[in-house]
Amino acid sequence: MIFVMTQAARFPLLKTQSMAWLALFLALALGTGYGIGMMARQSVWTMQLVIPSFSPPGWMFGPVWFALHVCLGIVGWRVWMRKPKSLAMALWFMQLALTWVWAMVFFAMGMAMFSLAVIMATLAALGGLMVATFKLDAFSSGLLTPNFVWLAFLSIVNLAIVLMN
Repeated sequence: MIFVMTQAARFPLLKTQSMAWLALFLALALGTGYGIGMMARQSVWTMQLVIPSFSPPGWMFGPVWFALHVCLGIVGWRVWMRKPKSLAMALWFMQLALTWVWAMVFFAMGMAMFSLAVIMATLAALGGLMVATFKLDAFSSGLLTPNFVWLAFLSIVNLAIVLMN
């Protein structure tokens, strides 16, 4: 007997229901990123700051955050499809929420010192997510690496802003 597997049977992540979950996770991640971008754009407080010379130019943040949030959405989807009730999934939601909180504290409230504490907690949650995700899906853990590097760099920028202002 010859058994021919369909594309969807060989790759369960390609099923229609799975694609709906992907759309949801991309919407969550990109929606968060969009909200943060709107807060940043409307922030009067940040225009008054002394910014470190090594801080990226403003135009760079949108495309970088967009790419990172697409990766984040894909990771959330891949983890959800493998193990929705897991530490990795809890950490995914936690770091997404902390990213939002950081933006609120930094852009909307103008509290650079407190935002430094929040961004460090976000970095810790993201690092924990990378470790927890690696056990489920090493590819997804790798997709988080650019996000971790960018967030670590922004932590240094946040610290410099605290020290300079």
